[in-house]
Amino acid sequence: MLWKTPKVKEEDILHYLGSQMMDELLHKQMEEMMTLLNQDVRCQVIYRTLPLENHQCRYIKLQGKSIQALLKESHAVIIMAATLGIKTDRRLRALEISDMGKAYVYNACANAMIEAVCDDVNEQLRRQYAKRQAFLTDRFSCGYGDLPVSTQKTFLQVVDAERKIGLHVSESCMLVPEKSVTAIIGIAKTVQPAIVRGCRVCALKEHCEYRKGGTVCER
Repeated sequence: MLWKTPKVKEEDILHYLGSQMMDELLHKQMEEMMTLLNQDVRCQVIYRTLPLENHQCRYIKLQGKSIQALLKESHAVIIMAATLGIKTDRRLRALEISDMGKAYVYNACANAMIEAVCDDVNEQLRRQYAKRQAFLTDRFSCGYGDLPVSTQKTFLQVVDAERKIGLHVSESCMLVPEKSVTAIIGIAKTVQPAIVRGCRVCALKEHCEYRKGGTVCER
């Protein structure tokens, strides 16, 4: 389904730039790249709810201690996929040829935007399930912790992502279009605590394909 393009906070772009400082030049570049990004994006989202039996899903093999810890109180999961569309990839490749500085800023803007899309989806789902007296875990992406990045392929299959939103996975398990996210969210009958997230605590941080490509699976 098409999703409304979210507003992106400057501090989130700075996060992906690895900077805490904003000067006039950077501010102008961010405004320019956000204008281009808003022209390029076609936000699309798809998700599907699946039951769990003994902490496992019959459609997806959920390997690793990290995902089992996340879902220990969940009776079902939401598998979601979101993308900004292929035009963002094309724009980024063109900028990498013409102006690497602008490409770096555009990349950070796009990373911040796909995260904002996922946050919007998360919030909408949270409100929907709260009405049913159900509670959601944090979202958790393939390749994070010890959940194999190869699980990405199954995620896309169960939501029919390639046909419905044009999202597929490469042989190296990277998403195409690049500015896309897949994630799993647990559904439980009790309030779920936040988990520690970020590259610093990830078991795969030294060999992460996302970091090699200049992005992350989640913040």
